[in-house]
Amino acid sequence: MLVSLGVENFRSFKKKTNIELKPITVFVGKNSCGKSSFLRLFPLFRQSIEANTTGPILWFGRYVDFGDFNNVLYKQAEDKHIKFFFKFIISRKNSLRPLGLFRSIYTNKKEIPINIELTVGADKKKTKYKSINLSFNNFNVSITNSDKKGINYSFYENENENKMFEKNFTDLTLEKIDRNSILPQINFQISTEDNDKNSSIPNFYHRMAIFKLNQIIEEELKKYFSPKANIELIANDFNKLILDELDKSAFLDFLENNFIKHKTFIKNLENNYEQIYEDIFPSLLLVKINIFLMEINDYLNETFSNIRYIAPLRSIAERFYRFQDLQIKEMDHTGSNVAMILNSLTKKEKNAFTAWVKENFNFSISVEEAELHYTINIIDENDIKYNISDMGFGYSQLLPIIMSLWMETEKITHRRNNELFFVIEQPELHLHPAYQTQLAKLFVNIIAKAQKLNIKVIVETHSQHFINALGECVEKGKISKDDLSIIIFNKKNTETDIQTAYFDEEGFLENWPIGFFSGE
Repeated sequence: MLVSLGVENFRSFKKKTNIELKPITVFVGKNSCGKSSFLRLFPLFRQSIEANTTGPILWFGRYVDFGDFNNVLYKQAEDKHIKFFFKFIISRKNSLRPLGLFRSIYTNKKEIPINIELTVGADKKKTKYKSINLSFNNFNVSITNSDKKGINYSFYENENENKMFEKNFTDLTLEKIDRNSILPQINFQISTEDNDKNSSIPNFYHRMAIFKLNQIIEEELKKYFSPKANIELIANDFNKLILDELDKSAFLDFLENNFIKHKTFIKNLENNYEQIYEDIFPSLLLVKINIFLMEINDYLNETFSNIRYIAPLRSIAERFYRFQDLQIKEMDHTGSNVAMILNSLTKKEKNAFTAWVKENFNFSISVEEAELHYTINIIDENDIKYNISDMGFGYSQLLPIIMSLWMETEKITHRRNNELFFVIEQPELHLHPAYQTQLAKLFVNIIAKAQKLNIKVIVETHSQHFINALGECVEKGKISKDDLSIIIFNKKNTETDIQTAYFDEEGFLENWPIGFFSGE
C-alpha cells in the first residue's frame, strides 16, 4: 500500500515535499502554485511503466507532458538532480496473494514499512539514475553511481549515525534493466568491446552481476571458515535468509544453528561476533538487494498501473458518435471514449449504470442507435430526454468521471493489485454547485463501500462547495476525519511549500487559512 509520495528539486518544489495519501486527499491553492505538478506525478509514473523506455522517467507521454528533465528541474537548483520519495507498507491484510510479491522480505509480520529515495540526473538530455536509498527493518542501504566508475555502496543501522560499511565496486553499475520499471538494479559494467561481443546473450550483464555479487559474500566468508570449507555451498546457505529476518539477533541465531559443524567458524563467532557481523552482514544485504529491487519494481508497476487519471480538459460532447466495435477496458483520461464504453455495455450493465447515476445525481443516461451512429441522451428529473450536446458543457465534463468511478467500483473488474487510485483534476469544471456537492459525497460513498479495495481519491480543486460537502460528510459520520486531508499549496517567489488542513469531529476545518476562498 502506497502511503506517501514526495519530490525534491521538481518544478517549483525546491525542498523535499512529502504528502501522506489519505483515502481522500484534496489539493487546493492559487493558480500556478504546484498543485497540478504534484498531482500529475501519478499519471507520470503510469506512463513511465507502460512504455518501453531507456530511462527511468518518461517525461512526455500519453497522459502528461513535462517536456524533459531540464524543464522539470527546479530552475535555481544547485544540485542538478531530482529526487522522488516513496513510502509504502507491505501488509498481509491488503495483499491479494497469500505470500505477496515480496518473497525476499515477506514473513509473518502484519506490516512492513519501506522507504525509497530515488535520485535521477541527466546526461546528454537522457534521464539517468544517480542513486537509490532503501530504508526498512531499521536498516538503510545507499547505492550510488560513482562519478568516476562503478557504484558506491554504504550500509548502516538507522539508530547508528556512523556507516557500518562503505565500499566502491568498480565493475558494477546502477541502471535500468527491465524496460517497464521505475527503479534501477545493480548490473555488471563491461567495456564497449565486451558489450558488442556479448550483446546477443540474453541477460548477460544481469547474470554477470549476480555472479559478482555472490563473489563479494564469498570473499568475506573465507576470512572466518576453514580453508577446506566449501565456500560456494556456504554462500548459498546464507542466501536462504530473507531480508525481514536480518537483524543482529536473528543473524546470530542463524549462524549458530546452521554452521555448528564448522568448528573454525564457530570459534571465530564466539570470539568476535561483532566483527563478523560488520564484515558479512552488509555484503549479504548487497547480494540480496537486486532481488529486493526487482520485487519492489513489480509492486510499483502494479500500483501505478491502477491509477485512473482524469485530466482537466475533457472531451466535449458530440451530437452523434460513430459506431466502433471495440472492447474498452477503462476510461480514457480525456473522456474521449465515454460514448464507446456506454455503447459496449450489456443491457443489464446499462440499466445498472443508469440506476446508479440517477441515485447519485437525479438524472439518467440512455444510448440510442441510428444505423452507423448512436447518440447519448440525458434524461432529467422530469423524464424529459435531451441529446447531451444540447445540455451545455457540465454533463459532458461530469460523465467521464462518474463512468470511471462506476466501472472500477460497481462493475466487475479484474486487477492484480487491490490498490486503486482515482486522480482527478478540477472535477467541478462547468458544474453547478449542487453537482459539485454531490460529486464530493459520491467520493465519500465509494470510500465507505469499498470493502475489498484499497481506494484512494486524489483531487485538485478550486471548489468551496466540494470542500464544504466533505466537512458535512464528516459531521454526519459518513467518513472519518482521519480519512481526509486538505493539502494547501503556497508559492513564494519561485518555491512551493505546503501545509495540511484537517476536519475536526464536527466537520470544521482546522489549520485553514482565513479568507482562503475570498482572496483576502
